[in-house]
Amino acid sequence: MSAGGVKEGVRRLVRRMGVDVVAHPRWNTTPWALKTLLPQLGVDCVLDVGGHFGEFGGVLREIGYTGEIVSFEPIPENFARLRERCAADPKWRAFPVGIGAEDGELPIHVTAGTEFASFLPPDAGAWEEYREAMRVKRTEVVPVRRLDGVLDEALAGLRAPRIFLKSDTQGYDLRVMEGAGERIRDVLGIQAELAVKPLYHGMPPLPEALGF
Repeated sequence: MSAGGVKEGVRRLVRRMGVDVVAHPRWNTTPWALKTLLPQLGVDCVLDVGGHFGEFGGVLREIGYTGEIVSFEPIPENFARLRERCAADPKWRAFPVGIGAEDGELPIHVTAGTEFASFLPPDAGAWEEYREAMRVKRTEVVPVRRLDGVLDEALAGLRAPRIFLKSDTQGYDLRVMEGAGERIRDVLGIQAELAVKPLYHGMPPLPEALGF
């Protein structure tokens, strides 16, 4: 039996006892950084903007984070899968909205590779690099809220939450933070996806994003 087969056999065995075995994150990975940082900051509520299918929330649980997770995902078919994932987790809520600089509605470009969906149109050069994944299949109009306007609802029932903001919105992250307004002062840490090479039209270049 291969090493992978042995590992999976061990996992199945311990799961029968109500225990799971996961890989400990390496020191130079994002999970390791989160595993180290979140306890240092005393974070007990993570805002997951760009929730997609719940992958980030899953990583948080795998590294041992047990606090609240609030995910935002505007594309209905993505949200349906996200809602299924967090339904069994009493500390994980999801809202079917996008987060931006203004309240209202915006068209979102739904791509063949669902992780590339964005309010911004793909750059032609980037499309060539990522080929089929960034092909726009359709455009949908979805609801968008400012973070400072939805925050009280998202944090309902939590007393003095210590907040970490993760934003992965394919080029729209600065708009997410703009929409936080003065409430950005309530956020202890931010994880955002900034591109060295812009993949979307209207995406700010890296120096501008870092300056912001």
